Amino acid sequence: MKAIVETSYGKLEGEQQDNMCVFRGIPFAKPPVDTLRFRPPQIPDSWEGSARAPELAGMGMTAILAGGFFPVIDGQVLPRSTYVAIRDGETAGIPIVVGTTLDEERLFDILDPSIAKLDEAGLLTRAEAMAPRHGQLAVDTYRNARKPRGESVTPPVLYSAMKTDKGYRYPTMRLGEFQAQLTPDTYAYLFSWYKSPVKGGALGAFHGIDVPFQFQLDDSWFTPDSRAGAEALSTKIQDAWLAFARTGNPSHEGLPAWPTYDASRRATMILDEVCQEQDAPREPERHFWETIG
Repeated sequence: MKAIVETSYGKLEGEQQDNMCVFRGIPFAKPPVDTLRFRPPQIPDSWEGSARAPELAGMGMTAILAGGFFPVIDGQVLPRSTYVAIRDGETAGIPIVVGTTLDEERLFDILDPSIAKLDEAGLLTRAEAMAPRHGQLAVDTYRNARKPRGESVTPPVLYSAMKTDKGYRYPTMRLGEFQAQLTPDTYAYLFSWYKSPVKGGALGAFHGIDVPFQFQLDDSWFTPDSRAGAEALSTKIQDAWLAFARTGNPSHEGLPAWPTYDASRRATMILDEVCQEQDAPREPERHFWETIG
C-alpha cells in the first residue's frame, strides 16, 4: 500500500509496513560537495510529481552530511558554542576522553569523485578555500610534515588530510585542551588502525571505523591476515572504555600508561595494532590550524 504526503519540495511516496507509513532517506539539504563544501546547509531542490522515499534513501549519507551533524546556535535550544560553555565552567569536574580516527574524511571523499583527480593547482584552490590567504602554507605544511613520516603526499591525500584536521581533529583537540583546564581527568586518543577490507583498505582509518571496535567486530571489518590484530585492539578499546566508565580513567593493564591530556604535553594514546602513547602527534598540522585561527 502506498502512502503519499505533500512536502514543500514535492510529493513523497512512502511504504506501508505493518501499521506504519515509512519514509526513508528524505533529503533535507543539498549534497555538500564542490562549492557547497564547508558551507552551511543549503535548501534541497524541489521535484516534479511524486518521488519514492526508498529511491531517495541512496542519498541518505549525503543528506546527513549536508545538515544532520551541523548544530545551529539558535539562542534557545543551543544558546552558545561548546567552547564558550566549557570556558564558562559548565563541564567542570566531568572526566572526558576525546579523539578521532586518523583519516576521518576519506569515507566522505567517495561522495565527490573529483577529489581523486585533483592536481596541484586544484589542491591549492581547495586549500585556499579552507584556509583563506594561507592555502600555499597549508599545502607546504602538510607535505613537509608527512614526507618524513613516509606518508603519501599526493594532492587527493593531502586534501583529505586537511579536511580531517580542520573538521575533526583540530576542533576535538581544542575541546580537550579547554576541558583539561577545568578537569584533570581529560584523555585523548588517535585511532589509526587502517587494515579494513572496505575499498581495499584505500579509506585508511576512516570515519566510524572505530565504532565496531567498541562493541563486537564481525568478518566484514578485517581480512584473514588482520583478524588477530583487530580483535586484540577491540579488546583493548573495550577494556579502556569500561575502565573509564567505572573510574573516569581509561588506563588498564592491556595498554601502556595513558597520561592525561593538556596543552603543554598533548599526551595521546595511539590506538593501533601496537598501542602507544605519543606526545603531540601530528603537531605541525594541528599547530597550522591553531595559528591561522
